[in-house]
Amino acid sequence: MNVDRVYIPDVIFQVSDDGGKTLRSLGQRYMHVDNHIIWVDPKNTNHLLVGNQIASELFAVERAKLKALIETDVPAIEKELERLGAPYTPGRLPR
Repeated sequence: MNVDRVYIPDVIFQVSDDGGKTLRSLGQRYMHVDNHIIWVDPKNTNHLLVGNQIASELFAVERAKLKALIETDVPAIEKELERLGAPYTPGRLPR
C-alpha cells in the first residue's frame, strides 16, 4: 500500500504516487468524462470503482423511484401505521 497515492477524479482521472506533487493520467479509454466519485478497495488498492456522470444519467429513473419512495411512500406507510395504533419498532422512522 502506498500511503502517498492520491486519486483525483475529474474530467481526466489522475493519480499521484508522491502525495500530489506530480500527476499522471490513469489512461482510461472509452470512458465518459466527469468522474465524480472513487472507491478504493482497502484490501486491494489496485481495485477501484469509479462513478461518473453517465452512470448518474443511466440510473435517473431508479433514482426518481427511490426519491418517491422516501418522500411519499414511506411517510404514507408511517401515517397508516400510526392510524392503526402500531407501536414504534426499530426500522420505523421516528417522528
